Amino acid sequence: MAKRRRKARAKSSGGANTVGSLAFIIALIIAVILGALENINIAIAGLLVILGLVIGLLNVTRKESREFMIAGAVLVIVSALGSGEMSIIPAVNGIFDGLMLVFVPATAVVALKEMLGLARS
Repeated sequence: MAKRRRKARAKSSGGANTVGSLAFIIALIIAVILGALENINIAIAGLLVILGLVIGLLNVTRKESREFMIAGAVLVIVSALGSGEMSIIPAVNGIFDGLMLVFVPATAVVALKEMLGLARS
């Protein structure tokens, strides 16, 4: 009986991980392609933010959170500084903007999850 419960939990967390992985892939494709085409409007921006939240909630485990926050923070900093410096190349600027729309909320959610975990322990 206990084995069945463990398998059921593993399957349910695997489903969330699949959704998070799909959200990550879809967000990157949208951010890069539409960013390069400079075609990110308010609806696409909202979609990228929602996908970023899903990524932060479902795709990053507690074990991966430190590496994700470091990589996410670096990506956000580089994107923020790079979009100003690369403004002469609009396609690159658009890609940086798209990546920021995904990784700012994802990194913030993972940081909040980590802080809640620290508060509990």
